[in-house]
Amino acid sequence: MTKLLYLENQDLFTTTAKIKHIHSDDRGFYIILDQTLFYPQGGGQPADQGNIKTKNHLFTIYDVRNVNSEIRHYTTTKTDILNNESAIIEITKARRLLNTRYHSAGHLIASLVEKLSPTMQAVKGHQFPEEAYVEFLEMPDIDPSSFLMQLQKELSRIITSGADVKTLNLDSTTAKKIMTNLPYDLPMNKELRICKIAEFDPTPCGGTHVTNLKQIGNLLVIKCKSKKGRTKIFYEVN
Repeated sequence: MTKLLYLENQDLFTTTAKIKHIHSDDRGFYIILDQTLFYPQGGGQPADQGNIKTKNHLFTIYDVRNVNSEIRHYTTTKTDILNNESAIIEITKARRLLNTRYHSAGHLIASLVEKLSPTMQAVKGHQFPEEAYVEFLEMPDIDPSSFLMQLQKELSRIITSGADVKTLNLDSTTAKKIMTNLPYDLPMNKELRICKIAEFDPTPCGGTHVTNLKQIGNLLVIKCKSKKGRTKIFYEVN
């Protein structure tokens, strides 16, 4: 199991680690570390990218995935390296910060839409730059264009307020008591990481987040598409 350093300090962009081994699968060659800063793609958030440097090699990491709690750092470079060889790991700071802003923006949109239109329930977030959206069950109970105008106004207001965004770990029993309206069951007997934005209800989340809503910057809702009882709200962060 790889230790996930980004859960402890998401503002750390370079550190050292030990290489456990290098293997390959259908995605390509990958490196396993004892600990990592790299966020693996999941939860609607893209993977981090960056480099892993040893004394004699430089590995460019283009994708990262979590496979059975093993974080696989994919690289185009294949070479023999010694187990437990020391390495410097470095993630691309600009990409991490942008992905973080998009991720928090998606959570904020989900929470605010559920407040403005209680029949709608967020079921999916796709927080990839240039194609980001949040998907909901049901449709707005007013004209979509009017709803988007109302949503945009409230988003701008709450971002300007500079409300806090907090992440914390809870045991499953406590988490179930405070998160009662989720569209899925929480795992039993497992510590859960949750995200709480301003006055909104907390939600489970293992991704990276801003600590203050002002850090999101300029958030624009672009369009709203409804089909077969579901609605996607597309957005971008500038």
